[in-house]
Amino acid sequence: MIGYHTSTNASTIAFLGLTLIVGCTGGRGPIEEPRTEHPAPIEQIDEGGEVTPQKTPREQETIVGLQCIAAAYGDFIREIRNEHESARAVVVMNDGTEIRWEDGVEGKTFEQLLNEPDLRDQMSMSYPLGRRSEAPGINDDPGRIRVERFFKSIYGADKQAVNDNLVTVNWMPKHSGGKLRFNKLNGAAQALRAVSSQLDDGLAKDLLKYVNPTAGTFNWRKIAGTARLSVHSFALAVDINLEHSDYWRWTKKKDPSLPYRNKIPFEIVEVFEEHGFIWGGKWYHFDTMHFEYRPELLHPLCVRGASGLKTEAN
Repeated sequence: MIGYHTSTNASTIAFLGLTLIVGCTGGRGPIEEPRTEHPAPIEQIDEGGEVTPQKTPREQETIVGLQCIAAAYGDFIREIRNEHESARAVVVMNDGTEIRWEDGVEGKTFEQLLNEPDLRDQMSMSYPLGRRSEAPGINDDPGRIRVERFFKSIYGADKQAVNDNLVTVNWMPKHSGGKLRFNKLNGAAQALRAVSSQLDDGLAKDLLKYVNPTAGTFNWRKIAGTARLSVHSFALAVDINLEHSDYWRWTKKKDPSLPYRNKIPFEIVEVFEEHGFIWGGKWYHFDTMHFEYRPELLHPLCVRGASGLKTEAN
């Protein structure tokens, strides 16, 4: 189970009748949990115990998505404001950056989701936690949609700012894995150290080849073929051994139908996921070497149930 940091400096924000808690040590702090086992009725009962009208599915989606964002990034959010005239939430970051939950653009194409996303788009594809038995559906890429301004506000607005936030992580020192530079903010480097320690101590000998050597972390650059910054620009991603990895662009050059490929064992994936990392091997546009720190997508309310991807090489 993914561990969320506890809050030592929490403040409450009222939104659509639900109290959201923001401000937390390490970024992944507590929010008010649902009062039942399922997220659907969380806003039906107010703080006084009175039943309130059922929220619409759209409002419910907003509440749950903002819960996950507040839990993952509370230290960096000043407030979440509900602008009633537009019926849209605004996330106000500590540096004053204001980011709308919805930008009002409906019916976006897949390319628009990638290139012109709002926070609702960022949270629109739930991450399929756990072992999978089926390939992802077409354009099912949970985590590839990123609001760049959001990540710049948290982890660094430019190359130098990110560089100033880097610390060294000794990767699997018992197996001479080397040193990796990773972002210290929001518990990212701490999470990578936890992954390293768990793999170092418990990974079977025949699986070490997949994670050692690694293929890099911090690299301020655009994603190949796009104008979007790679998440490596924020030092939030690590690529494991290229020799045993598959990448959709490599595959597409040989087969335009883009058949799913993967060799990475789930024993490795599960360790990363336990500590707040998502895996590019769960994308239709697969990138099986790639793990990135995205705790908002791994909040219990925002993950997808099990079923999905094979670990065998294809």
